[in-house]
Amino acid sequence: MPTSNRFTVPGARNKSGCLFPLIAFPPLLALGFVVTLLTEPALFAKASKCTPLNSDTLTYANTCSYAVNLQYCMFSKSGPDHDLCRDFHLEPDEETPSLRADLAVLGGLLNNSKLACKAPYLPGQKRDTNNKRLKPACREVGQEGVGPHVSRGSPAPEGTGSGL
Repeated sequence: MPTSNRFTVPGARNKSGCLFPLIAFPPLLALGFVVTLLTEPALFAKASKCTPLNSDTLTYANTCSYAVNLQYCMFSKSGPDHDLCRDFHLEPDEETPSLRADLAVLGGLLNNSKLACKAPYLPGQKRDTNNKRLKPACREVGQEGVGPHVSRGSPAPEGTGSGL
């Protein structure tokens, strides 16, 4: 025969059951973070805040205490044939060469993009799981989508529409 608590009314429901989801959710969230960190560490390798543009010298400099791999792409007003991307490995306090030469070749800057990743991860692209478009992402060496790329004007993968 179960023992009864003298503070509960017989037949009443235990109201502490609604706290279980609130108590269980944070550990499940932490578990998901740890599993993602172990299975896909490149997702946490973005370091673009470490490479600000110096507007006086037109260079990107690594301001973090660790090495980064930087890629910048410039899109030309003259069309996709003049677009370019450059990749650099930057140690702490190291700078890229000036962007002035690249800007002179473009024939007018339409847009630019930059992605920096903690070394040994490399800037690249991966397919978005929701819409299958390519998006900038840090990748491991040897993975698909690593290296120089220019997204504008590239042909669409089969079955995905126009590609723009």
